[in-house]
Amino acid sequence: MADRARPAIVLDPSLPFAIRQLLETNEELLRRVRQGLVPETPKSPRPIVIACAVVLMFGGALGGFSTFLILAGMTGFVTLLNRLLTADQREARRKLQIVYDHADRIVLPSDLDEQCGSLLARAQKAVKAVLHSKVHRQGLLDTDHNNVALPGEAWVIAKRLSDLSALRDKHRKIVGRNPDPLIAEADAPFSTTIKEITASLTSRVVALEAYAARARDADRLFDAFRKVTELHDLTPEFQRLLAETAPDAMATAEIAQMSTQAVAIEQVFRASIAEARQAGTHLLSVSAA
Repeated sequence: MADRARPAIVLDPSLPFAIRQLLETNEELLRRVRQGLVPETPKSPRPIVIACAVVLMFGGALGGFSTFLILAGMTGFVTLLNRLLTADQREARRKLQIVYDHADRIVLPSDLDEQCGSLLARAQKAVKAVLHSKVHRQGLLDTDHNNVALPGEAWVIAKRLSDLSALRDKHRKIVGRNPDPLIAEADAPFSTTIKEITASLTSRVVALEAYAARARDADRLFDAFRKVTELHDLTPEFQRLLAETAPDAMATAEIAQMSTQAVAIEQVFRASIAEARQAGTHLLSVSAA
């Protein structure tokens, strides 16, 4: 395929911002969780309690004040050790727990096979093109809806591509590269289903790319429209100078042509914006269905 760009990590956009930020900056920890890392169960204070009980049992032989000093020393030592050793450990444990709790709401590039990774990269590129377009930032497209719906569409595509990659991997391990004819015959509906799912997801990505292309066209016309508008604002100066230096008939024709071209460019621009909005509305309504 033409676009072999590596996809970026994708998170469920409904996650709180603080959790999204933590997950986005801990990709290596995410991989380790994918490989089976789980949070440790907090260590029991039982050994310390037993040690204190032993000291109390023999406290009579040592005397009450000596027992107190030993217990105080043990408590102080444990408290100091806890403060020194667990500040970083608590933070690491907290991060691991958050990653572990939200592992199913993250898609990593490593979760995808080559074809699915390429499709996700294309989808992300299209979403970025729309959200970074001038017409989107200027509010000429359905900006509020796009800001919510497009990241949501990218997440849905990423999640389904991840599931497809996992399914294809299981399928490939069972069937193999050159299956026995009997296996190949039994596998036919499964292989067909994989192709249909891939085609469906590809069509969603193509629809996103079409929307991005509309936004890019609208950007180009937006720039042209702004420049033509600036030229149109200079019309009075051109009219004055033309009237002073050219015959009336020529001046009238030239001025009329200036106005006609400005109106034509404006009409093309507005039509392009309408087409882009229509493409976005259709894409997002189909995706939501």
